[in-house]
Amino acid sequence: MIQNYRDLTRKEMEAVDKENTIVMIPLGAIEQHGSQAPLGTDSMIAEAMPRYVRICPCFRCLSGSRSSGNHKP
Repeated sequence: MIQNYRDLTRKEMEAVDKENTIVMIPLGAIEQHGSQAPLGTDSMIAEAMPRYVRICPCFRCLSGSRSSGNHKP
């Protein structure tokens, strides 16, 4: 189940299965992108990524289940 941890209470966070949970922290730069795009473009993209993980099966590799051994969760 994918959740925004910022929305959880302390008790709900304590109940999270820490052994089987992956945490994604979206980060993006605040920088210029010419005159056509906002300064926060990279941050907007980063904040949208968790929604794509929900709907896109190509992100299953993030769970480590398809890991080649080179990338540790």
